Amino acid sequence: MRTLVRRCWAIASAVALSLVAGDVLAAAPAPMQTVEIVAEGMCCQNCARKVSGKLYTARGVRSVTTDVPTHAVTVQSPQAGEAYLGTLWDAVAAGGGAPTSLTTNDATFRLVPAEAEATHSQSTTVHVSGLDSEARVQRLAEPFAGIEGVTGVGFDRDRQSLVVTTAQGRRLNPWAAVEIAIRVGERPDKISDANGTLSVEWRDAKATPAHNANLNPLGGMNR
Repeated sequence: MRTLVRRCWAIASAVALSLVAGDVLAAAPAPMQTVEIVAEGMCCQNCARKVSGKLYTARGVRSVTTDVPTHAVTVQSPQAGEAYLGTLWDAVAAGGGAPTSLTTNDATFRLVPAEAEATHSQSTTVHVSGLDSEARVQRLAEPFAGIEGVTGVGFDRDRQSLVVTTAQGRRLNPWAAVEIAIRVGERPDKISDANGTLSVEWRDAKATPAHNANLNPLGGMNR
């Protein structure tokens, strides 16, 4: 009887291990993307090492290559949405790279700080060219209105822009705003607030697939 029990246990264990191994083999690897960042502040090999070091602290970064003469930084990373691209941009900035543009297969992003010191305005404009129907405006507004910390969402018809107002001390992450718009089928050209402007140049007119990454679109006030 004990022998039979041991044999049954061995068979069950083997089956369980086989199922686990099958699940591991069946799991598709996360899709990767190549991101090109121009880092104007990267002027020597020491600067390049600092920039690379900061990028490697970002979740999922597979590889980083730098070219000092052209100020180019190439990153292999998960295809995790525009909010994640903002993480890569911030990493280059934290390494002293002074990024000026970020390019993926879909678009080129440029983040220009405001010339004057930020006034901590609580509104962000999300500009979408050709935003000309009530249904599209409503579809775009809904996910922003549902974010905790957002106190109001309006539409400026003359500027074809959504105006998102946040609570005191909160700021809408512009990279996350781009991703939120893409999730509902829109391609924003520009996200602006008192801190600066994130502009986007899309490569083609094809619809961009929605991202499933979890977002944290609101942050604390910049100091």
